[in-house]
Amino acid sequence: MDEFSLDLTGGGGAAPSSWSASGPFERNLRALERRSPSAAAAIRAALPSVDLEFVETPEGEFGLRAIGASGRRTLASARAPLAEGRRLAETIDPLESGCVCVVGFGAGHHCRAMVERFGVESVVACFEPDVGLLRAVFERIDHSRWIESGLFILVTNADDGPALGRGLAGLEPLPMLGTRIVEHPASRERIGEASTAFGLTVMRVMKTTRAAVATALVHSRSTVRNLFMNIDRYATEPGVLDLAGIASGRPAIVVSAGPSLARSLPTLKRAEVRERFIVIGATTVLKTLLAEGIRPDFVCALDHHDLSRRFIEGLTAADVEGVTLVVEPKVNASVVDLYPGAIRMTQEDRLDDLLGGLKRPMGTIPAGATVAHLSYFLARWLGCDPVALVGQDLGFTDGQYYAGGAAIHEVWGGELNAFNTLEMMEWQRIVRQGGNLVRTVDHLGRPMFTDEQMAAYLQQFEAAFERDTAAGRRVIDATEGGAKKRFTEPMTLEGFVEAFGTAPKPELPAAIRLGDAGSRVGRLSAMLTGMSADAKTIAAQSRRSASMLGELAEALGDGPRFNRKVDELHVVRDEVEALEPAYGLVQHINQAGQLKRLKADRAIRLERESLDELGTRRRQIERDATNVSWLAEAADEVVTLIEQTRAAIEGRGPRLTRDHDVMISQALDVDGPQADPASVGEATSIREVVRAVVFAHDTVGGLGQARDLGAEVWNGRNALRLTVERLLFASELDGVTVVAGDVERARRLVGDAFDNDRVRVVGADAARLDRRTRRGGVGRLWAGASWRGGGG
Repeated sequence: MDEFSLDLTGGGGAAPSSWSASGPFERNLRALERRSPSAAAAIRAALPSVDLEFVETPEGEFGLRAIGASGRRTLASARAPLAEGRRLAETIDPLESGCVCVVGFGAGHHCRAMVERFGVESVVACFEPDVGLLRAVFERIDHSRWIESGLFILVTNADDGPALGRGLAGLEPLPMLGTRIVEHPASRERIGEASTAFGLTVMRVMKTTRAAVATALVHSRSTVRNLFMNIDRYATEPGVLDLAGIASGRPAIVVSAGPSLARSLPTLKRAEVRERFIVIGATTVLKTLLAEGIRPDFVCALDHHDLSRRFIEGLTAADVEGVTLVVEPKVNASVVDLYPGAIRMTQEDRLDDLLGGLKRPMGTIPAGATVAHLSYFLARWLGCDPVALVGQDLGFTDGQYYAGGAAIHEVWGGELNAFNTLEMMEWQRIVRQGGNLVRTVDHLGRPMFTDEQMAAYLQQFEAAFERDTAAGRRVIDATEGGAKKRFTEPMTLEGFVEAFGTAPKPELPAAIRLGDAGSRVGRLSAMLTGMSADAKTIAAQSRRSASMLGELAEALGDGPRFNRKVDELHVVRDEVEALEPAYGLVQHINQAGQLKRLKADRAIRLERESLDELGTRRRQIERDATNVSWLAEAADEVVTLIEQTRAAIEGRGPRLTRDHDVMISQALDVDGPQADPASVGEATSIREVVRAVVFAHDTVGGLGQARDLGAEVWNGRNALRLTVERLLFASELDGVTVVAGDVERARRLVGDAFDNDRVRVVGADAARLDRRTRRGGVGRLWAGASWRGGGG
C-alpha cells in the first residue's frame, strides 16, 4: 500500500446496478460480491435452511426464529427487529472503531443498523458460518441497498483470513483507528466455539493490516530513496515487457531459501531441470544454488535494505552468466550496482511520473510482499503453468530458520564455537520472537511453529493461489516441508519433474541495455534540476500557508475577511498542486501526514452534529495547519534527495543505500506516544540506532582475571577511556553506552570523553554485572575462535 486513501467503491470498481435483477436473492448476492465474493459463492451453492421461521411485522420488517429440538430460538425480534438492531449499533462509538467485526448475521438487521450509522467511516465485517441461514435470509429480505452503500464484508469460514483481507483491500487505514469485535447476542450460543476461531483470524488479519500500514509509514522515505538511486538504471535497463507469456503453459520452479531446500537440491541439479523448466530463485538463495552448480534462469530482488547486498557480494560475471536479475525499482541500489550480470526492471508508476518523456513500457508484475512473492508472480507473468514451489516453508521446519548454506550463515560464522553452534543460533532466532510465534500445521498435518510475519506472507500467497486456481491454473507445493498451503497440490519435486518435464523450455530473450543510455541520463539530470526547484517552491509555499492559516483562524467570525483569506489560500494551493511531479512525490513521502489528515477529516465528519459552523471551521483550520507543516518538511527532504541523486548519476557522489539520522518517530506518531509496539504510534527509525555497549567491571577483566579498571594503560589513560575514545572514531556508531556497577566512578574514568553527547553511562546491578563478567571470561577462555564467547 503506497498512499493513505480509502477505496470506497468496493474493490471492484463502480457499484453494480443490482436493482435491475429480479428478486432479493440476486440483488443481495450481486451487492455482496463486491467485497465478499467467496461468501457470495458459498451462499449461491447452498440450500436454504428449512429450520427457520420468518415473522413479518406490520411495518414490513422480518423477525426470525430458529426451530430446533428444544423449541424456537429468536434470532431477530418479531416485533421491532430493526429497532433491536439499532440498539446494538448504538453501543459502538464509531470514532474509536474504524472496523467492527460482528459475530453472527441472524436476520441481518443489526449489521444494517451499523452500516447505516457508520456510513463509509467504519467497515463492518460479519462472520456467519451457517450458509443455509444466509441463503434463506437473502431469499426473503432485501439487504442489497445498505450492502452496496456501506463498507460491509461477510465471512462464512472462521479461518478464512484471506477473505477478510481481500474485503479490507483499499480500507487499510480504518482498522488502524480501532478494531472492535461485537457478538450478536442471539447468535452467541448458535455459533459457539467458532466465535473464538474467528476472533483469532481477526487478530491475525489486523496485525497483517497494521504491519502493512506501519511498513508504508516506515519505508516511504527509504522506498523513495531507493527509487531515486535507481532512476538512471530504470531509464536505461530493459524491462520485462518482452517476457510476457514467453513460456505460456510451460512448467516453472520457484526456489526460496526455506529450511526444506536442502532435500530439493539433488533434483534441482539434474540437467533436465535446467533444460525443461523455467527456474526462478530469490537472491537469498542464489549463492546456495550456484555452489551446487545450479543456474536459475532468473533471480529476483526487492529488499529495501542494504543488507541484501550480502546475497550477491563476491559474485563475478562468469558466476552468473545466463542468470538474469529481475528487480522492483524500489530495491536497494547496492543490489543493482553489485550484480555483475544482466538486469531487468519491472514497471514502476512513481518513476514513470517522474520520467515524463523518458517513460516507456516496462511490463507490470504485481508487487510482491517478499522476494518469494515476486518470484511467483514473475513465473505467472511468463505464462508458466503449473508452478512448483520449492524451499517455501513459511515456517520453522525442524526448528530451522534458514536452509543450510544460507548467506546469513556466513555472517554468523565468526560467532560459532563449541558453545554457540549454528543450530543454537537458528533456534535463538526463532525463540527470540516470543509472542510473535504462531502455532500452525505442516504439510502433513503435524503441529509446527511459524511467526506472525510468515503467517501474513502465507495469507498473501494463499490469496494469489486462490485466484490462480479459480482461473484454472495449478500451484504445486513441492517444498516437502513447512506450513500447509491452501489452494495448492502437494507433490514431491521429483514427482513434479517426472510429470511435467516432457519438453525443452523456450528460448528466453536476452536483456540488453538501451543504446542511447548516455543521452537519456543527461536528459534525466536536467529534469531533476527542475524538479528540485519545484520542491523548494512547495516547501516555501507550505510554510507561507501555515502563516496564512493562522491569520484565517483570527478571522473566524469576520465573514468578509475570512472569505478573502480563504481565496488567498486557494491561490497558493492551486499553485502548489500544479507543480507536478514534485507535488505528488512530496505527498508520497508525507505518508504520515496523509494518515493524520484522513483521521482528522473522519473525526470532523463523525462529530458534525455536535459542532457548530464555527467549531467545524476551527477544526478544519487546525487540520490544514498540521498538514502544510508536514508538507513543508517532506518537500525539504525531496530537495535533499534530488540533489543527492543528481550527484550520484553524474558521478559526483555515492549512491545512498541507507538513511542516516532520519528519524520518523514523529511520522509514526498518529495519536501521540503509544505503548503498543504493533501500533502506528510506535517511535521507529528508518535506520535503527546503533550504539556500542561496554560492560565495565571495576575489578574483573574480560577473561575473568583480577584488574583495576582505573589503572593507567597508555599515555595517562585507563582502559575504559581508551575504549570509549576509540569507539567514538566509528562514524557508523550513533554513540557509546557504558554499563557500570558504580556509575560515578565510571564517569570519572571516562574523563573528558564523557562530555561528548554521544556517550552515556548507565547503572547496573553490581552482582549481576559481576556474574556476567566472570561467566563471559570463562567462555572466552574456552572459545579460541569466537569474539562472542561461549558462556556470556
